[in-house]
Amino acid sequence: MIKINEKEFLIGNNDFDGKSTDFESPPKMVKVESFWIDETSVTNQMFKEFVDETNYLTEAEKVGYSYVFHLQLTEETKKNNEKLAGLDWWYEVNGAFWKCPYGPNSNIDNILDHPVVHVSKNEAVEYCKWAKKRLPTEAEWELAARGGKYNTKFPWGNEKKVENKWMLNIFQGNFPYENTLEDGYLGTSPCTAFPPNSYGIYQMLGNVWEWC
Repeated sequence: MIKINEKEFLIGNNDFDGKSTDFESPPKMVKVESFWIDETSVTNQMFKEFVDETNYLTEAEKVGYSYVFHLQLTEETKKNNEKLAGLDWWYEVNGAFWKCPYGPNSNIDNILDHPVVHVSKNEAVEYCKWAKKRLPTEAEWELAARGGKYNTKFPWGNEKKVENKWMLNIFQGNFPYENTLEDGYLGTSPCTAFPPNSYGIYQMLGNVWEWC
């Protein structure tokens, strides 16, 4: 784990590419006490160890389905499952859960170093209890994500690329229908696939949504 020292800083941003519903503005001053945070997101391997030891059953397993982005599905899987109303790039896939992320015919055998997906906040909390840790607060998360940089959009500067190389795993192309794969990944990437920030933390931006 990595220790982040106490800091008072301006959380949020008025100059961003996201949506107003992300509640990034207006910025405000917050003080964060020292805390510890893992170097990476929780990987499939880490979550597997938790489930193997506790026999934990996730909500996706209980209800029998979860949501999967259309480009990650086979035509057969699309044919047998329904699109999400109003968001037709998401499918409600029967049998999709953390261990079968794209449906019953998929597995995590070759992506154990990728971040775990199909995990609710409840499950994230339970994993943290098992690991004797906790989720970060929003302010802690942002402090760690900034990597000690407070005047740039990203921990490495103001552009998504450095020397024409992508610094994070995000969708490139015409969202949501055409991904040009410039960063090399259609879906998730290994948790250490991109350079860490100056704190030594990997992929606080991109790859997967994270719980706070």
